Amino acid sequence: MASLNNYNFAYGGILTPTPTFAIDRILFDGVKRVYPLGRKPTTIMSAYLDGGTTLNIGWKGKGLGFAINDALIDPDSVPPTIEFASVPPQGKYADISYQYDPGAQVAVTPKVAVDDLPLVPGWEEWDYQNYRDFEAAVRNNTSVEFALCMWLMQQEHTTIVFNDTRWKRWYQFARSHCERFDKSEPAWRK
Repeated sequence: MASLNNYNFAYGGILTPTPTFAIDRILFDGVKRVYPLGRKPTTIMSAYLDGGTTLNIGWKGKGLGFAINDALIDPDSVPPTIEFASVPPQGKYADISYQYDPGAQVAVTPKVAVDDLPLVPGWEEWDYQNYRDFEAAVRNNTSVEFALCMWLMQQEHTTIVFNDTRWKRWYQFARSHCERFDKSEPAWRK
């Protein structure tokens, strides 16, 4: 889940709002690698993990990718995203500071057909398809694939489409309709 804050460095080190400079704080959940950004960046100023370790940030599709970068920004995705080379540990955070062009911030339609589902930051086309496949399995009371169960586990905190009741109901459904998943889950979560 990303917590978005916009700040600017002013004289004396005081932070004040401005329309061309943003800092996004990303709180890691220990599961996801892709997080939405608040704006479409034009220039990366700095990136730090837990306020100390400097992160190397690159642009998706340019350069050597993850071979030399800790994370890649995709400014053309909707919304713009940052993808980390590995899954950061839960409880850690990153501060990404960047410049953006306020004139380039236009409302755009998502790249995927989402039916009646809202746009979920960080979701790709396959996430919407996974949601529809899982929903169909629940509706038809049929078995569910282990991969879909693992996808569901990554969505526990995706509150845009899952309230606590729906996610728990689907979790119980997965345990009763996929033997491999049920065996892989700890007994205390039943």
